[in-house]
Amino acid sequence: MLIGLLLATLLVLAVLALGGYRRRVRGGTYALKKLAENIAKGRLQPRDACCDIRRITQPLQVFVASHPQHQDDWQRFREQLLEGCFSPDPPALEEVQHLVAQAMEWLKAMERY
Repeated sequence: MLIGLLLATLLVLAVLALGGYRRRVRGGTYALKKLAENIAKGRLQPRDACCDIRRITQPLQVFVASHPQHQDDWQRFREQLLEGCFSPDPPALEEVQHLVAQAMEWLKAMERY
């Protein structure tokens, strides 16, 4: 009886963890779509957009880091965002749009896991 209760508890916790993971990934996707719209409409400066992309994708770093095949690409992506946020020259609008598209691709890849 006790083993059955323990297994049921573990199953419920696993389902809740999976739901939280998916909700975070979907929330990030939604935020990036809104960010892309604001960039296209000229409401954000490219530097601010890079910082926003960095802020949105920061919590997802744990999920990407758990997949070794993505770690090097993810590290390069994070470095590009840091350069966009803190370099003396602001990034070009096209670069920022590419970074948003790349971030959305990362999130789509993470939805499968």
